[in-house]
Amino acid sequence: MSLETTLTQARLLPIASIFAPGALSVASILDSSVSMEHVPQIDFSNFNFLAGMSAFALRTGVDYEESTYAYYGPSLTLKRIALTVAMEQNILPIIPPYSNSSWTTVFNGPSLKCEAVDSEMMSHFQKNVALHMNKTDCYLPPTFLAWYSRLYKGSPSHGPYGPYGPYEWEEDNATSSLAFQSDTVMDTSLALESDLREQDAVLYIASMPDLIDKPQGEYCFDPGSVDNVLRLSTANLSMLQCRFHNSTYRATFNYINDVQDVNTSITELGSTLKIVPTVVADSSASCTTFYKFQGPNAPYKRCEYDPNLLTQLTYQSVFHAFTDFITGNVTIDSLYRLADTTRIRTTALSNTKELRYLKEFEDGIDKGFGYETVQAILANSSSTRSEPPSNQPLSQAMEVMFRNFTVSLMGSPLFQ
Repeated sequence: MSLETTLTQARLLPIASIFAPGALSVASILDSSVSMEHVPQIDFSNFNFLAGMSAFALRTGVDYEESTYAYYGPSLTLKRIALTVAMEQNILPIIPPYSNSSWTTVFNGPSLKCEAVDSEMMSHFQKNVALHMNKTDCYLPPTFLAWYSRLYKGSPSHGPYGPYGPYEWEEDNATSSLAFQSDTVMDTSLALESDLREQDAVLYIASMPDLIDKPQGEYCFDPGSVDNVLRLSTANLSMLQCRFHNSTYRATFNYINDVQDVNTSITELGSTLKIVPTVVADSSASCTTFYKFQGPNAPYKRCEYDPNLLTQLTYQSVFHAFTDFITGNVTIDSLYRLADTTRIRTTALSNTKELRYLKEFEDGIDKGFGYETVQAILANSSSTRSEPPSNQPLSQAMEVMFRNFTVSLMGSPLFQ
């Protein structure tokens, strides 16, 4: 999608000045003009953001057939852009109308806001982490966890944050389900439950450096009746919740000889968003049907079209594409090495204040971890270099990176 806005076009004109006989100096001045031009903009009413949404349920009535389609996360192209931004640590190239030009645009888009959880929720998280280890492998403690809140089928236990809290442990008859889910796709059988609801678009992160030093088997016990089960120092403990918002962006673009400089800011942090799990869709010669699925007992609404639904789906796909490389865990394996189901350590986020310990551990830098590598022993030699540490908080780094990712979508023809 293109937006027509006021654009300043500039030319560099060489001006020759003679200061003394035989001495010539060449300087440059800007010759600028202002015009109305089409500039790149993001089209959030665009199915290219989404992975294929296939039908999984068909409900028939006397005079209708209702097809229900499940949301299956972001498209591969969207995931690739998110991961590239995480690697490049900057806004990706956006082609300007002219090699030397500048403009400012204001638009609505998704944003991320990350904050520390309160002490009560932190206590519940710690207990749930202990339950998670006890039910899976208590010899492999997860020193890092990132997960989404998730809906459950059945009757989960009710904690202070409601029946669908992100840290809840569910006992459903004889089967159990872990609360730490790193996938984006809901169990489609939930769509047929009478208590179907939208999920909060929230990412939870727990960084627990002290778990590296715990002896293997430390948590091989029933933590149900134990207070402060993880026994972690709050000074080294970080637990964040990152909420997804509908916000207003202001972006100023400046190009000199095609060299890009972009300044972005969030001028208004809007309402939080939810994840739409399923939709009803149909197209006929007479009308188009497209709205949120309300459950098996809701009436079929032929020709009802929700104009905001596609935007909500694309927003949530942007959220999931960005968090796709963050979700998962980092554990310590039996050989005392880091093992990942997340890709966060391959990005610039690994150099933030809360996650720097993972790199120090991998490099064998003696910070009380109890061992050294060849790299650490030879760290002062000319053949070994280490990345300078950063004091940037993880929450701030994620917010900036998400903002850069959102603006970078202007550079792809698929999302314009």
